[in-house]
Amino acid sequence: MFFFIALLMTLALVAVVSAGDEKSDAAALCDFYKTVPAAGKAKLTNWCKNQSPCNELLAWYGVSCTNKRVDVIAIEGLGGGILPPSWGNMDELIMISMYGDGLTGRIPSELGNLKKMGSLWLNENQLTGPIPASFCNYAKTSNIDFYANNGITCYPSCLSTREFFMSHGRGNVKTVCPADGGANLPQRPVDDCSNAPNKDTLSCNAGTRRECLGGKFVCHSGNSGTTSSSSGSSTSTGAKPVTANKCPDSKWKAVTGYTPLRCSAPKGVKSCPTGWKRLSAATSTKGVTCSKGSAPTHAPTLSPAADYAGDYGEEQTYAAE
Repeated sequence: MFFFIALLMTLALVAVVSAGDEKSDAAALCDFYKTVPAAGKAKLTNWCKNQSPCNELLAWYGVSCTNKRVDVIAIEGLGGGILPPSWGNMDELIMISMYGDGLTGRIPSELGNLKKMGSLWLNENQLTGPIPASFCNYAKTSNIDFYANNGITCYPSCLSTREFFMSHGRGNVKTVCPADGGANLPQRPVDDCSNAPNKDTLSCNAGTRRECLGGKFVCHSGNSGTTSSSSGSSTSTGAKPVTANKCPDSKWKAVTGYTPLRCSAPKGVKSCPTGWKRLSAATSTKGVTCSKGSAPTHAPTLSPAADYAGDYGEEQTYAAE
């Protein structure tokens, strides 16, 4: 009996040691920091200068924490960096938004360990190789966006049934990975827009998205006739106008303010209105969660990461139901 109890205590200790913590989160972030060019490092205020990314007085730029664990990373415009396998140890992450950061290299399969991930925006980077099959571990309601990564060769077949991924996340990645995972597929040439003359000025109209083309960003609607200028203006002759989405009535709560709009019904409401898709069933404390509208064209305009924590924590709660 004593041996059995000792064995259980040892296994419990191993489980505690193997779980991520604030210190391991800091180590994983510093693994990435080492790969960022000098100009990008200057933007990452307080990174790796102290052991705690969750220190309120010395907060690491673009990082948000809950209960001393990193749960949101939201950074834009670093100009380079390589995602390390150790990011798969940050098991409390619910959102990574690194849109247009000039990221290079392959996508580490360890990112698929992040079971709580609700939104992964890695669009408009220079990532290469296959999207790992480990991404099948994400909830079916998770946003996964790899748009405008010309070097990505294929995606795992499990993502073919994910509405959010197929409608916007895969971008120009049209090939399903073969049985070997796509490791032997020929590499695609990467269109580098890291030094594009309009990298920081081009703003696209609603219903369009930025795309790297010939070393310059253009606005792309999926239809012909879209043009752009480096002065920040854009003209779309082929895109359809986008109307603002609203929740069914004032008693519903908007979970996300961007497209697709997600709304939570009041307690007791068990079905979605016509034209809305149910994302989660009603519970004893709240009604259904419904979605309407096309998938987002890219991550929303970034503000401090702390602004995201509440919204995405609640969004992930719905996804897990």
